[in-house]
Amino acid sequence: MYHNEVNRTEPMTITLDARDAKLALLALHRYWDSIRANGSQNTYERIASYETAELIRFLETELRAISLDS
Repeated sequence: MYHNEVNRTEPMTITLDARDAKLALLALHRYWDSIRANGSQNTYERIASYETAELIRFLETELRAISLDS
């Protein structure tokens, strides 16, 4: 489960199986690449880039743990 600590007023909890996590990871990598390619022009984009990077790191860690358990 991923818990978003940045937006403290509305915490986000996500539960994914391994297949969904891999698809989410692919989509997040593409989104993050597009943000970085365009540069962070405003506060929203910088926050989105930071949160996306955190979520990517979390999913990669969880998927590694799943693959080690298998």
